[in-house]
Amino acid sequence: MLAVQSLNFSNFLLLSYIFFLALQEALNTLNKANLTELKSFGSPPGAVTNVTAAVMVLLALSGKIPKDRSWKAAKVRYQKSTIYALA
Repeated sequence: MLAVQSLNFSNFLLLSYIFFLALQEALNTLNKANLTELKSFGSPPGAVTNVTAAVMVLLALSGKIPKDRSWKAAKVRYQKSTIYALA
């Protein structure tokens, strides 16, 4: 049983690392034009609001997940953020 748990954990670590590398590659494609376009959306598609809400959770300070993860809240959050310094 322990060997199975160890194997499952090893698989989890490997998949996590692969996911991390893919995420890093995706972040490397961001540029100022992409982020400017994101800010310009008045009412973005649902997939965009889902991603911005997820980013708000991931970037939550002190682990305090924001209750309001709407597009409006995301725009306010990103205006105050250094996330645009990435571009």
